[in-house]
Amino acid sequence: MKAEQRRPAEAEAIIHRHWREELPYRALVHVKDSAHGTPLYMVAGSSEPARKASKALKLALELHGGRCFYCQAKGETVSAHFTLDHVEPKRRGGRDLLRNLVIACTHCNRSKAALPVEVFQPNAGREWLLAIQALIKARLELISED
Repeated sequence: MKAEQRRPAEAEAIIHRHWREELPYRALVHVKDSAHGTPLYMVAGSSEPARKASKALKLALELHGGRCFYCQAKGETVSAHFTLDHVEPKRRGGRDLLRNLVIACTHCNRSKAALPVEVFQPNAGREWLLAIQALIKARLELISED
C-alpha cells in the first residue's frame, strides 16, 4: 500500500513513531546523574560502568547495531561510516544530551552540518520535534499530577 493510500490514522502512527523506541536507543537506561548533574546511562547487554549519553550511545550501537536517523542506512559501529550527530548543532546551542543525539551516516552528518534538522530533512525534523513535544507533554502531565 502506498503512503498516499494509507488511512490518516495509519499515517499519523508512522509520523509519531519515536525513534528512541528502537535499538540501540532503547538499550540505554538512565541510572543516575553525575555530581555535576550530567545524566549517566548503562547499556543493556554490557557490563561497562554508567557513562555519558554520547559514549553510551556509541557502545549501544556497537552492541546492537542501528540505522541512520536521516536516511535509514543500517550500521553497526561508530566508524568512518557512522557517527553521532547533534540534532540541534552545538554551535546553535545544542547539548550532549541523549535527546539531542542521533546515529547518522557520515554522508548525512556532513550534509546536514549545522543546519536545523527541519531544514536539512523535514520528515526527520518533524519526527524529532514531535518526540520532543511528547517528552514535554509527559513532563507537564507529571507536574499537573502533583
